[in-house]
Amino acid sequence: MPQVELPPEGFVYYFAFGANINPKVHGKEASDRYQGRRTHFVQAQPARLPGYRLVFNLRGFAFGEPCFGNVEKIDDEEVHGVCYCISQDALARLHESEFPYKVIDVQVDTYDGKRLQAKTLQASSVRDIEECPKCSVPSRRYWSLIVEGCRYWKLKPEYIEKLERIRYFAPTRLYNTLSRVFLWFIQVGLAKLKVPMVYRKYIYFFICRVSWWLVDLKHLVSHNHS
Repeated sequence: MPQVELPPEGFVYYFAFGANINPKVHGKEASDRYQGRRTHFVQAQPARLPGYRLVFNLRGFAFGEPCFGNVEKIDDEEVHGVCYCISQDALARLHESEFPYKVIDVQVDTYDGKRLQAKTLQASSVRDIEECPKCSVPSRRYWSLIVEGCRYWKLKPEYIEKLERIRYFAPTRLYNTLSRVFLWFIQVGLAKLKVPMVYRKYIYFFICRVSWWLVDLKHLVSHNHS
C-alpha cells in the first residue's frame, strides 16, 4: 500500500467527481455562472476513489435538473474523477457555492500510483436524497458536463463508457427554459443583486423542495414512489 501524501501547507487536495471535473465549471476558465468555482489550481491529476460509487440521487430542481451527483460508500466499487490541489480558501469558496453538499475526508489513488489525503463533497442531508430509482437521474445538461470532463482529463475508457450508459432526463422545452431561468437566478441573478450566499442557499433549497413536493404529489397517483 502506498504511503498517504498530504497536501502542501495552505493547500488541500480536492477530489471532483461531478460537473467540477469540467473546466467550464471549475478552474480559471469557469464561466460567469460558476464564479465561486473560478479558482486557480496548482495541480490536477486523474484519480479514483475506492470504496465509493457514483450515484445521482441528490434532489435538485425537479422540472429540469432532477438529481445531481453524489457518492456513497460501497465496497468493491470506485469513483473516477480529478484530484485538484487548491488553496484552503478556494475550497471554502467552492463549498459555499455547492449548497446541498458537505465536505468529507477521503483517500484517493492517482492514476500514477500515489495515494493522497483529500477532500470531496457528499450530500449533506438525507432529506434531499431521492430513493426512487425511476427518478434518480441527472439532467442531460449535467450528464454532458461530466462525460465531457471525463474525456478532457482522459479518465479510464471503461469508466467513461459506464457513464455513457447512464439514463438521463431530457426536459421538455418548457421545463428546459424553467431550469435555465432557475440556474441563472440562483447562480448569477442573486449574485448581481448582492444577496448574501447564506440567503441564496435558503432560496435554492426552498425552490428545489417545493418542486419536488409537487412531483411527489403527482407520484402518489401515477406510480409507486417507494
